[in-house]
Amino acid sequence: MSFWRKNNPEKVIQEERVVRMRVVVTSFAGSSKYHAGKSLMEILKKDKSLDVIYYNDSPSAEQQKMNSRNVSGLRDFSVNVFKKTEADVIIFMHQENDLVCLNFLAYGEYDELNVKYWSLLDCLYLPAYFFESAETLQDVGENLIKGALLLSAKSRSKEDEVWQKNELKEIVKFFENDNSTGKISVACMPYILSLISSIYFACAQDKADKTTLDTVKYMMEKALQSKDNLFAKIHIAPMYVHLGNLFYFAAQNMNVDTLVCYNKATQAYRLAKNYLTKEEYPYDYAQLSYVCAGAYFSQWRYTDNLDSLRDAVGALHDAEKIYTEKLFPASWAKIQHELGWYLSLLGSYGNSPEILNLSIKNYKNAQKIFYAEKFPFIWLSIQADIGRVYYAMGKQYQDLDALKSAEKCFKTALFLCEEKKAEEQRRKIDADMAKTIALMYTIKNQ
Repeated sequence: MSFWRKNNPEKVIQEERVVRMRVVVTSFAGSSKYHAGKSLMEILKKDKSLDVIYYNDSPSAEQQKMNSRNVSGLRDFSVNVFKKTEADVIIFMHQENDLVCLNFLAYGEYDELNVKYWSLLDCLYLPAYFFESAETLQDVGENLIKGALLLSAKSRSKEDEVWQKNELKEIVKFFENDNSTGKISVACMPYILSLISSIYFACAQDKADKTTLDTVKYMMEKALQSKDNLFAKIHIAPMYVHLGNLFYFAAQNMNVDTLVCYNKATQAYRLAKNYLTKEEYPYDYAQLSYVCAGAYFSQWRYTDNLDSLRDAVGALHDAEKIYTEKLFPASWAKIQHELGWYLSLLGSYGNSPEILNLSIKNYKNAQKIFYAEKFPFIWLSIQADIGRVYYAMGKQYQDLDALKSAEKCFKTALFLCEEKKAEEQRRKIDADMAKTIALMYTIKNQ
């Protein structure tokens, strides 16, 4: 299988190799003494699983620094590069004094809401002399760059996901037996620690052993100890995001103090938002808000504290302001669906018919995108959820009109279940329908 968005099996067979990722290395924005772009291309080309292209153009070094305007500029620049090359990841490289900064942008990174191991805002700094030629890029540099590449790229298939994970495990083995990172410039170390910890974290999720995750936590916190010495304040934000992701994962998957980990996760995300403002970094802010919503919601389920549920709703509202119906219909619908769920719970526990009606509105918004003809199973699931909200209103307020609306929703959902032979969903909705009819009978005969 290939990572390419347009697979080319004939080429793969002809070359007798399986190409899993297409990488574009942009030209180096820096001193002509260093041939960083071409040197890196030659290094990466040794890996037969990569198809590497040198792109003889790039934004200037000043335009590649991660301020808000430049992030938008890099995104705009990348649109044409992705279109021309069908790349999976673009590597940007620019010089800052005697260092080279590398940033990695994956195809579709800002098109959907997801949790990323490594994003455009993550920076990797290496000594410029590493890039004087293909021979001077030491093994440590090669492994760091490939690690960032693998963390950035999105898996296109299960086979590619397994390949990525195996490659990352090989990189972990390298760093377990190598101490050359300690000889690299001190200024690079926070960035290198952040990257290595993310590589370890990606590998550790298969078997969540406490020793490995303690190691990841140590490296992440060590990187953040140098936050006042980073080249730009925005570089702090992704480091806090990685730390938040670690605690979030630990809370959900490990035998730890769950509440403490949820609290630390949400605290780390809030600290990231101090640097990642919605005015300057709208898309990154919105993606982080979506992740925050999940963490707050999990926190609420563990504590029953309605404030956490309200925080989850607020975070989703922050995300929907950026991921709008017009620009990102699928992501917007996903947010609407989750808002419907969160608000249905908030309305029920908070005894608020107004919030329950808002829940129904959000669910119906989601159905505008996930319509029955194209997404029948998603649509009928949402339709059943709308019926359950109406049922909750009918039960809580003895409202026959709400129960009639619930009955109508369940009927349309059941019709689609029959048509699509969705037996499991049909059984659940049959039970909902029976409860609704029974309650209507009870209220009518009181």
